[in-house]
Amino acid sequence: QHFTLGEHILSPPADPQQQQQRQQQQPAATAVAISCCGNYGLVGTDAGRVDRYNLQSGIHRGTYWRKTGQDDVLPAHDGTVIGLASDSTNKLLVTASTDTHLSTWDFRRQTLTADLPLGSAATHLVLHAASDLVAVACVDRVVRMVDVEACRIVRRFSGHR
Repeated sequence: QHFTLGEHILSPPADPQQQQQRQQQQPAATAVAISCCGNYGLVGTDAGRVDRYNLQSGIHRGTYWRKTGQDDVLPAHDGTVIGLASDSTNKLLVTASTDTHLSTWDFRRQTLTADLPLGSAATHLVLHAASDLVAVACVDRVVRMVDVEACRIVRRFSGHR
């Protein structure tokens, strides 16, 4: 039996740098999440890009870019995106990467609201939606608890083997 209601291929449009360089190779998806309302799917890639899609239609609904100047944009992260999560009200999106940064984004406007250096590359990210706390495991064997609203580290748990 076939249990799907619809099948979509989630394909992002080419980014500005790819259009200039004429590269057509798509980066691999490394992190996925569904918004708390269930309307959107989020995909993070090994190229540091984060895209949002409507889950019913499969239509691309935007990319989370870092703005560097008037018209210059960069992907959400410089390293591989390892975790994505939206808060309980779809107000914020949290992303973590191997570039040692945790970023918070305005979910609707797709703009960067805060960037927190972790000091080590992240390997896992989990959001506790009721408290808006994020647990981030890093390669230095430290788990950092981050308050998403304040975008600051509130606890560190080290020594995990």
